[in-house]
Amino acid sequence: MSFRNKLLLIKTIIRQTLAYASTLWGYAAECHLNRLQATENKLLRMAIDAAWFVRNSQIYRGLEWEPLREFLTRKAAEDCEKGRRHSNEKLRNLVNYTPEDLAPRKKRPRHQLAHYGNR
Repeated sequence: MSFRNKLLLIKTIIRQTLAYASTLWGYAAECHLNRLQATENKLLRMAIDAAWFVRNSQIYRGLEWEPLREFLTRKAAEDCEKGRRHSNEKLRNLVNYTPEDLAPRKKRPRHQLAHYGNR
């Protein structure tokens, strides 16, 4: 299979499958997101037949590929923005969420990916 076809397969099937459920990945634990990121790194390495010493950041830069965590964060932000502009008032109220509203016993925000860039 050619390089172009391998990359197309990753973009159209795997990335879009993750994008379909992107709002749910905000509730996933760090270890699960790290495992997904590692799987994506392996797939990209196999697609371009990269040597072991090539850094993942070089692969992303060379392919103009967005890392999975940043992709999911961007998709979550887009979905929140769609909710803010929605005509249904109840849906708009769901999107207006602040982590300070949580009880002290809950340690992390309800949607972890929305706050990823603020760490």
